[in-house]
Amino acid sequence: MLSVGRSWGDDAARLVRVDDEGLINEMDDRARWNQRYEAAEDTDSPPAVVAQLLPLLPSSGQALDVAGGRGTTSAAMAELGLDVTLVDVSDVALVRVADRARRLGLVISTERHDLRADGLPEGRWDVICCFHYLDRDLLPQMADALNRGGLLAIAIATRTNLERRSRPSAAHLLEDGELAAFAESRSDLEILSYNEGWNEHDRHEAELFARRV
Repeated sequence: MLSVGRSWGDDAARLVRVDDEGLINEMDDRARWNQRYEAAEDTDSPPAVVAQLLPLLPSSGQALDVAGGRGTTSAAMAELGLDVTLVDVSDVALVRVADRARRLGLVISTERHDLRADGLPEGRWDVICCFHYLDRDLLPQMADALNRGGLLAIAIATRTNLERRSRPSAAHLLEDGELAAFAESRSDLEILSYNEGWNEHDRHEAELFARRV
């Protein structure tokens, strides 16, 4: 078992909810992310954490990429034979995902979804991944939505990241130790690996891989 100096429960969850800065309406959220993806250079390179994800993936099953953005993680999973659904609030991101899938000869289902307002899409999943997106309400939802034996993969920057970077702002960062505390609070999750520290991109991230038991 991991040893952490933080508890997770109803009271703790209320204390660490995203503040008003993060609770923006769907239209503003979609417009902000559309602008960001329009300005960003596209890339086929998935997040660095995907290198740790791939060996843990099954060869078949239903995978959900939460706030999957441009779809590089989804593409990596689809190449292994998983049936992948990517959800994101950005129309621009979803167009890029569709373009990437066609170019690579892959099938990736996409759904424009306001995660903050509506939570996860309905369904049961063999893999759920969420990289670089924080909505605390989604943490228990993701664990609940896994099939038995399903894999949960999460990588999100923590508050220590502010020591070297001004963004993401504190509203979008985990507290140090928070993700480990969440995983330990779930008797139905077996922690496969957990790491919290500075990565090769100079981001201080918490990375969790856990299996539903």
